Amino acid sequence: HWYQAGTIYTVGKIQGMERSQALQVLDIGSPIEQVLAVCAIDGVPVSVVDIRPRLYPDICPFRTIVGPATKLPVQDAIVDVVTSNCVMCHVGDGRYGDEFNVDGDVQMLRECRRVLKPGGKLILGLGPMSPQAHILFNHHRVYSLAWAEKLFKWAGMRHEDFLVYNADNGSWMTPDLMDPKDRKMGNVYGFVTLLRP
Repeated sequence: HWYQAGTIYTVGKIQGMERSQALQVLDIGSPIEQVLAVCAIDGVPVSVVDIRPRLYPDICPFRTIVGPATKLPVQDAIVDVVTSNCVMCHVGDGRYGDEFNVDGDVQMLRECRRVLKPGGKLILGLGPMSPQAHILFNHHRVYSLAWAEKLFKWAGMRHEDFLVYNADNGSWMTPDLMDPKDRKMGNVYGFVTLLRP
């Protein structure tokens, strides 16, 4: 499943980071499997912000904060790493109980930049990608490379790397190699690591 691809991408990125001290990780709404995998990395405390309250928060190995991705209830510049897998494509569509907000994705990116320390990283699963950007209303956005690059710029972030995963055949590639004639939706997913200057 492509969630697992996102988890592998995220865990690999965190494990590859140089650390002189424990990294402060904030996750925004990722699938529980990814959050638990990040929690299993030695010495990495994790806090999770989600619009939906978690079931059984007392037995989870992370701190849970209820709040929207567009207005994170977190102080400025205190987090080393923000992770989020297949959330940004939904922010502001109302599907998971948040308010309708057509600019929810760029607001989420700006909030991530705000809470990251200078030099911090956002490890992000964008969600579905296609050569042609579009919105499936109240379901999710489907990003093109051009749309994603504009969002990163508007949020004041630059990317360290950018990969797409094809769930049909399990291959990874750079987004510029997506076939412009392939109009099937839901089989290609973007993963990016963004840096806060």
